[in-house]
Amino acid sequence: MRSANHIAAFLCGLLASGCAPRARPRPEDAIRPGDVAGTAAPFFLLATATDGRWLVACQARDDTDGSGALDARVREDGTFTGDDLTPYLFQASLAGDGSGEPLIALQATSQDGRWLVVQDAGGFWLRDTLRDDRTRLEDGAPGASFDRFGGRLAYVKSAGGKAVAAILDLTTRQELLVDPGPGLLRAVRLDADGEMLNLWLDPPPIERPRSTPARRPGLRKPPPPPPPPPPPRPVCPSPADRAIPRGLERPAEIHRVLLLPDGRPIEVPGLLRTVGRALLRRGEHGELLVQDAQGFEVEWVPHDCGARVLQVDPGREAVLVACDGAAGDRPWSEVELHGTRVHRALGVEVPRGGTDTWLSRRPRLYDVPKMTLRAGQQEHVLRPGWVDLDRKATLPWEGRILWSEGGRALVRAESGRLWLVDVDLETSAPLDPPRPGESPLVAASPLVALDGVVVNVKDQTVLGEYPGRALALDRKGRVLVTTDPRGWGPARWVTPAFPR
Repeated sequence: MRSANHIAAFLCGLLASGCAPRARPRPEDAIRPGDVAGTAAPFFLLATATDGRWLVACQARDDTDGSGALDARVREDGTFTGDDLTPYLFQASLAGDGSGEPLIALQATSQDGRWLVVQDAGGFWLRDTLRDDRTRLEDGAPGASFDRFGGRLAYVKSAGGKAVAAILDLTTRQELLVDPGPGLLRAVRLDADGEMLNLWLDPPPIERPRSTPARRPGLRKPPPPPPPPPPPRPVCPSPADRAIPRGLERPAEIHRVLLLPDGRPIEVPGLLRTVGRALLRRGEHGELLVQDAQGFEVEWVPHDCGARVLQVDPGREAVLVACDGAAGDRPWSEVELHGTRVHRALGVEVPRGGTDTWLSRRPRLYDVPKMTLRAGQQEHVLRPGWVDLDRKATLPWEGRILWSEGGRALVRAESGRLWLVDVDLETSAPLDPPRPGESPLVAASPLVALDGVVVNVKDQTVLGEYPGRALALDRKGRVLVTTDPRGWGPARWVTPAFPR
């Protein structure tokens, strides 16, 4: 795994609501290994609780396309095709009913799995899955977001005939309403640390002057009432849809941000993303700047780099970029690390061009994979490596990082074999799963399930093996599996074990 040929050197109080209390679950009501979720039909998982207490999945249970069979699948572009899908919420049940509760849409989940925002035929609801109760979000609309700590909820609601942003404190249940300014509010999202609120709006519609018809005595009739809106259709976002932040399926013409709790919405030219209490934006000449709440700016990446963002790490106050502007006519770009007290080329390369991207996680190790590009009649092997964001350097290790916890990683070598690696101790050990290539990777940090085996990447230990195809994993190491090779339901939770 270690190569000397590679370079060694890289954040019900004030809410007008109706509460529907429900019986609180007993400890023994938690989902147990063996509990079934879903029917024998297409099954696409949307979200699970970190402790396996609930899951939401989309299923097609009716032949809506008239093909004579139930069928729904994912195309190569990540979109769905086949029969219509409906989201279902599956919760702990001693009765073993795997049919689930049908929803219109899953709007948001908190990172710890306690809170859900769902839409059903009765409207929008905040669900507390620990207390097993729910609160109606009066006048709610599609679009919701929790902060990283599960302490705040932001959602869109109607107030006085206008869509506004509502910020709900989940502890005190106090609600703050924010006027987003001119435009039609479409989506809101809290920064991961809950300090900034993002607002996406469409321009207000252009009102065209109406002609006034001449009045004729005795023929004046009141206009007919508008037809009632059609009932909402179930929404099951495809993998392609989930790659886009909720509410941004159409390009947003207006993006505003505000600093909580009492900032005002502002538009920031060149804004890339919020970072805690600051903003990362692109300047007039392509430089990357960090701007604080008072408007003070610091340049992180100079304009001559022509930076394309690969990763943003607010905690380490750094950004990993590809310098597309310095690549000239080459189809590849150098990777550099910039930020507070660091400006460094890392000696690795990526294909040139593309859009700004970043991971929702903030791993210490960032993998720059090995690739070969053709430049005219010649081939160029891009310089790969692992960027260590703590050391601010590239490490001389090979293989593709599948998951990492600090300086420890689960890696797939070029040969296809799995390895457990510790870059601090400079050690590696092979891992031999029972079904190579037959079960996709699912994770619940620090645990990973892959190819029939569950591994604690942080401890570099193996918890055991599981049957079937993995769909999800909880933090106790239980695996949600299906024995259908297509990944269809029903699914059930199993505890990994070593074969006797």
